[in-house]
Amino acid sequence: RLRQSPDVAHVGMINVAPLSGLLAAVPFSVEGAALEAGERAMANLRVVSPGYLPALEAPVIEGRGFTENDRADTPAVALISETLARTTPDARVGKRLLINDNNDGPRAVQIVGVIRDMRHTALDQPPAPDIYLPLRQTHRDRVAALATNQFWVIKTTADPAAFARTFVAQLRAVDADAAVSGQRAMRQTFDAWLGPRRFTLSLLGAFA
Repeated sequence: RLRQSPDVAHVGMINVAPLSGLLAAVPFSVEGAALEAGERAMANLRVVSPGYLPALEAPVIEGRGFTENDRADTPAVALISETLARTTPDARVGKRLLINDNNDGPRAVQIVGVIRDMRHTALDQPPAPDIYLPLRQTHRDRVAALATNQFWVIKTTADPAAFARTFVAQLRAVDADAAVSGQRAMRQTFDAWLGPRRFTLSLLGAFA
């Protein structure tokens, strides 16, 4: 429904929004790679719909991105960030990762693409390793949490405040009981994160 609006270019969803202060990290390994005793690699887990990365203009620099064909009945796939590809031996397109995102133990997902790094956690820290999974291949153990806590990103030419009302109306048309919070433009998200730091720098400048 949202994509049919002439003001909308892309619509996407993610389990943990950039700069939200939330984390969802999982242990992982490259299938067949030897691990030293006590070694345990961790990466942030991003469950996204196909429109999420285009909405944030996050380019796929190798391989492919997610499509509507990445469903529950198709082979499990994943995207990885530049940082994970650079820091993890053998993590490349075509290889399989073993990710521990459920209660049954590690499951295999094939790397189909590498995307440009994004600073999800903080703007003043290096990008962390990220693993992206397609929404429709969410493990059943995570469905309940995702159903009650999700973030939507919409790239629109309309006024963000006005479009927020459109979003809520369309959501309530599907689920009248859905609760909505935290509606704001991405620029406001950046400003909220940078605000305390700007204030501190202003004080330092004043005293200097």
